[in-house]
Order: sequence, then C-alpha cells, then structure tokens
Amino acid sequence: MSKRYPVIIVSIIMILTIVLGGCGTTKNTSSVPEEQVVTVSTIKATTGDISEFSNLVGTLKPNEMVNVVPKMPGKVVSVNFDVGDRVNAGDVLFRIDDTDIQNQVKSAEAALNMAEANYTLNKQKYEQSQADFARYEALYKEGAISQQQYEQTKLSVSPDMLKLYEAQLEQAQAAYNTAKTQLDNTVVTSPITGVVASKNINVGEMAASTMPSFVIVDNSSMFVEVNLTDSLINRVKPGDKVTVRIREAEGQAVEGIVDTVAPAADQRTGLFPAKIKIDNKDGSLKAGMTATVVLPSETKNGVVIVPKEAVVIQNTVSVVFTVKDGKSVRNVVTTGISDDKNIEIVSGIKAGDEVIVKGQNLLSGGEKLKIENGGSK
Repeated sequence: MSKRYPVIIVSIIMILTIVLGGCGTTKNTSSVPEEQVVTVSTIKATTGDISEFSNLVGTLKPNEMVNVVPKMPGKVVSVNFDVGDRVNAGDVLFRIDDTDIQNQVKSAEAALNMAEANYTLNKQKYEQSQADFARYEALYKEGAISQQQYEQTKLSVSPDMLKLYEAQLEQAQAAYNTAKTQLDNTVVTSPITGVVASKNINVGEMAASTMPSFVIVDNSSMFVEVNLTDSLINRVKPGDKVTVRIREAEGQAVEGIVDTVAPAADQRTGLFPAKIKIDNKDGSLKAGMTATVVLPSETKNGVVIVPKEAVVIQNTVSVVFTVKDGKSVRNVVTTGISDDKNIEIVSGIKAGDEVIVKGQNLLSGGEKLKIENGGSK
C-alpha cells in the first residue's frame, strides 16, 4: 500500500497543472475587438427641378466680314490704315494713281460739252424745219420744187432725226459717266464700320481686282454656328438665351441669344443649323475662338435630387448610402437625368433622407458612423 501513495500524489499534481493552465488560456482569449467607426459628411435629399444639358462646339465668327477688292487695277499711291485699326463706313482705305483717269475725264467732259452744243443747235434746226415743212409741202404740190427737195425736207422733220440727236448726246454723257466712275474707283473706301483684320497692299504696289487688298470685320457681335439633333430642334427657338463657354478665355461663360434656327435639316448631315449671337462690344472675343454652346436637352420638375458624388457604383449598380440610427444603409437606386452638380433619383430613396456625400466610398452598409457636419447620430 505504501508504494501506491507517491504515484497518486504525482497524478493529482499533473491534473491540477493541466486544469489551471487551461483556465488561464481561456481568460486571455475572451476579449472582443471594438466596432469600426467611419467619419462621413451628409446632406438631405431634396425635391427640385433639374435640367440636363447638351454641349455643342463651334467656332466664333464675326457679325460681318468684308473682302475689299478694288474695282480697277492700278498703282497704289497712299494707304491710310493698318491691321487692328478701327474704321468707319466710308473711310478711305487707300488711293490708286489717277493721273491717266483724270485726263480721260477731261476728254470725256469736253466731248460731252460739244455733244450738248450740237444737240441744242440740231434741235433748233429741227424745230425750224418743222415750221418750214408746211410751206415746202405747198410748193411741192404746186410743182415749184422737185420731189427730191421735198423728200429731203420731209426727212429733216422726221422724229427719228430728233432721236438721233438725243442718242448722240446720251452717248457722250455715258462716256463721261464711265470716266468719272473710274476716277471714283481710284479711291477705295471701307463698306462697313469695323476693324482691319488683314492688309495686303502697300504704297507703290499694284492693286489687283483678283485678291482682297483689305479685310474688314465687324466684331461688335459674334456668331457661333452649331448643328441641332432631332432631340434638340424643338427645344430651341430664336430669342432663347443660352450659355456659351469660350475655351481660349479659360471657359469664361457669356450669354448668347439664339438668332436663327433652320426650318429644315441639312440634306448632307441630317442636322438643323442654328446661329447663336454673342455681344462683343468690348472686343474681347476674337474670330476663330472655340465656343461651347450649352443647350437644355431635358428638364424635369419636382423630382428627388442629390449631389452627383452621393451616387457610387458597386458591382455595376448605382448605390446611395443613407444614415439610420447612426449607421450606414446601402440603397440601390435608379438614376435619371443630371446636370453639372446634381442627379435625379427615380427610385431607391426619398426626399428628406440623410444622404452620405463624403466617405461613402468606404462603406458597404451597416457601419457605425461619425458625422462631421453635425447630422443625425
């Protein structure tokens, strides 16, 4: 019996060691990690109006552009304006040597004076012949003069003779007018008020009627031409105000007015040409600048709208996260039209819901939230 006691004692000690060790391990693994908190910003979904816009790109053109071409060739003797100068309608741009033309005018004027004198004299003779014709006719009947003399007298009072004298005078007058017109054409003036866009002539050079010597533009207003699709044609009419953004002016937005809309589509493109007029009294807009015309393509009133950043794409579906009881709620939504800031929510949330607009990309639904803008907890 005495030999068994040491074995029993050792067994008891081993059992106690295992039990006590197991209890210690259980105590160390019983702690639970804290729940994750995500910081977000929120905004209320609202009901309002929203318009979707189409951006149409075109090039600015001046209100009017005129190529000034001399009506007659000749040597340039003076030039009064340069590129960038402002001119008024009627201002003399340049002059062509008129020495030869002046001589032609003097010659034509002298011929006209002679023709006028001849006409006056011949008309007096015609009137006198008419007075004498009755006497000659009586003498002819009496046999006092020959038939040849009678026929000559009759011819002198013919209306055709007076027409001949008048035609000679008109011919001389036309020659004088032509020479005078040529003289006037040596002075080349601006047909419109505007700015010199191009000058292709200098003193001493030969001006030709085959190419523009000056190009004058009226840029007090500018136009941009765009093409409207079938979906836009009935949403735009002359007089409508639209927004136009100028690329070269860092996207500066200016107001434009629809000037014309074609009543029929272009047969080549199937689109409807339209012209947008833009005021440019300060001259800041230049021809050739790129302009983007912003046109409303669809408008909806009284719909649920949220900021565009509130909508995130998860697994190819649109999702908006809202707040409920301090935690995130994942809402699959159907979206509608959008503008540059907001988007329409057709279904999935309602007006008044607290929508997460910052931190939403960190959520999957059910996270505890810390709302930094003071929304609901």
